[in-house]
Amino acid sequence: MTDKNRMTVHLIAAMIALPGTVVLLIPGILAWIYGIDPPAVGEARLWLAKPLLPGGLVMIGWSAASLVVQGKGTPAPWAPPKHLVVNGAYKYVRNPMIIGVLMMLTGEALLFNSDPIGLWAATFFALNTVYFMFFEEPTLEKRFDDDYRLYKSNVGRWIPRLSAWTAPWETVEAEPEDPQARHWQGYQAGKGDDADKS
Repeated sequence: MTDKNRMTVHLIAAMIALPGTVVLLIPGILAWIYGIDPPAVGEARLWLAKPLLPGGLVMIGWSAASLVVQGKGTPAPWAPPKHLVVNGAYKYVRNPMIIGVLMMLTGEALLFNSDPIGLWAATFFALNTVYFMFFEEPTLEKRFDDDYRLYKSNVGRWIPRLSAWTAPWETVEAEPEDPQARHWQGYQAGKGDDADKS
């Protein structure tokens, strides 16, 4: 199996095992046990759920893509990123995938008027906060040293920044050359040469 195929298998397994279980399987079980109460068309909770569900899905996909492309890994602990990911949504907040999952869970709780799903969302948030504080963040500090500490000091765990943070080690793309400016510089150089001749 090639590295690309192996990465694809790991990514699919990670998305099924992690966001899939949290967002689909557990809420589905809770809805089956406790029932659901779908909102009427005009209800506010329907309009609140509408942006949360697709927005959370986009956030999860965006985060997973960054982990694969920049990090050369997956969201799964068995195939973690090899490189520190500070691009995409990670420029704004340290845990965008979990925020995407929480958006979806909140949207489901509103859509189905389900207190059990809402309680599951709160529990999931609390468990992840403890996990990040006591396991993942210390592990990332060991793996990525001062790079992660700098990232951590500039980008919040849960509250997104208003502007993107750019790591100092990221290469800044050069601005495209302005042909008009180049022409003007040549003109100025020519004038200087003429002045030297007189």
